[in-house]
Amino acid sequence: MPSLIIAGTPAGGAGKSSLALAVAEAIAAHHANLVVLDADIAGENGKKVRLDAALAGRPGVSVGMIGTGPTDDELRADKNAAVRHWAKIREIAKAVDVTLLDLGANVLQKLGDHMSTAADLYDEDGIAITLLVPVTARGGCLRKAIEGVRIWADAVPTAAVVIVQNLIAGPVKHLAEYAELLALVPGATQMELPTCLSHGTEAWSRLEAVPLSPWQAVDMKTKDLAAALNSRPGQPPLLDEEVLALKADIKKWRRAMTAAGFDSLIDGILMGNALSPAV
Repeated sequence: MPSLIIAGTPAGGAGKSSLALAVAEAIAAHHANLVVLDADIAGENGKKVRLDAALAGRPGVSVGMIGTGPTDDELRADKNAAVRHWAKIREIAKAVDVTLLDLGANVLQKLGDHMSTAADLYDEDGIAITLLVPVTARGGCLRKAIEGVRIWADAVPTAAVVIVQNLIAGPVKHLAEYAELLALVPGATQMELPTCLSHGTEAWSRLEAVPLSPWQAVDMKTKDLAAALNSRPGQPPLLDEEVLALKADIKKWRRAMTAAGFDSLIDGILMGNALSPAV
């Protein structure tokens, strides 16, 4: 069964693209045919995580921009514009093992509105849909997620939902708004996204700017990684100790993600079991 994975939450800075990159890397490692579609209002120049560059050269992986669908004016002029846009995504999803749709901030509500018109197209083709919703404890993130998921739950009730607690700003599950979010999708799977200890350091910032994915970085020889991170002119070179610490932290992070159920989630998606992710 082909899978369509949608990574999105209305708030910016919740880790949507970082999560999408981690999912894409894990799926690519299983040699599945994967298409990553970027649906961001700002476009690639406004994103911290450049999926096209970070995933370049992976066998069986292609990355492209899909846009966010028709505008309100276009919908008023043509009520079928949303159906055609999401039918385009459906045709892509039918042709490969996994399609990953990376939404920009404030796109989830629009997606839900459009999918309420086009969701039947996916049911007819047996495409398993999983929505990954990263949330943080930062102010406003959970409230915006509630607004977006409420629309989504009404539009695509048969989809699996995975609430990903990004721990970058501290624990999430004890917050009252988190319980309110879960009440909208009571069958949702929950998992935590640990924070890499190097996140926010100069080495991590350069890793994102190069761009290299953390998975690429940890598999590189230390001297090659140091050369890549020091490649931009005008920056003081990172010490070898900083590069080694970055690699060590990424390895710890990867182990923490496995313990949190990330690998099991990927296994469930690859088995076409998006309605019951194996977490």
